[in-house]
Amino acid sequence: PPPPPPPPPPFFYHADAANRDAQESRGLGDVYKRQTTYAGIGFGLGFQILLDPVKSQITSSKGEYGWGGAASTHFWIDHKEDLLGIVHTQLLPDGTYPIRELMQLTTYQAITD
Repeated sequence: PPPPPPPPPPFFYHADAANRDAQESRGLGDVYKRQTTYAGIGFGLGFQILLDPVKSQITSSKGEYGWGGAASTHFWIDHKEDLLGIVHTQLLPDGTYPIRELMQLTTYQAITD
């Protein structure tokens, strides 16, 4: 029989663990301090990064990264919990309802390990 097919490529962010660790831990250094007014949140190479969950008042792990879009859409990736969350809504303007906060809160409350 023919040999089995090769395994699928790793998730794009796992392809370079050193790059992932650098983005999650440092973001873009001091640059993030000028790009956001949100306490505890910075920006890395294409993502917002949760630097301090207590200051940000976001229920998640330090190093979680993601992005929000129009109509209150949002995604986040938390490697410490092996979790990916995606929220798609049609609520304008963004922030009409605290959908991100509620989705993340209920997601982390459901973790039982």
